[in-house]
Amino acid sequence: MTESDLVPVFDGHNDTLLRLYQSKDADVEKLFIEGTQGGHIDLPRAIKGGFAGGMFAIFPPPVEKSKRSAVPPAPSDTEPLPPEISRADALASTIAMASILFRL
Repeated sequence: MTESDLVPVFDGHNDTLLRLYQSKDADVEKLFIEGTQGGHIDLPRAIKGGFAGGMFAIFPPPVEKSKRSAVPPAPSDTEPLPPEISRADALASTIAMASILFRL
């Protein structure tokens, strides 16, 4: 199958910007442009897979990693909410992710 045979793909939600934001690499734009092993979308895999567009989610990352399994059970109203994040931290992380998107 050639690239011209691919059906265009639109991703309704991806966490690419969060992955780049949380990266320890100093040049996160390079990670996206040149590609990485695993993770979410990067440019080489997007081109190869027929990526036509998508919604790049921007949200404050959780304060602590979830202890949930890969496939969570059905939602429960007794499950505690995650710890609250400060407005300043939420603003800083969301602006940083938007900044990565604009640089890309």
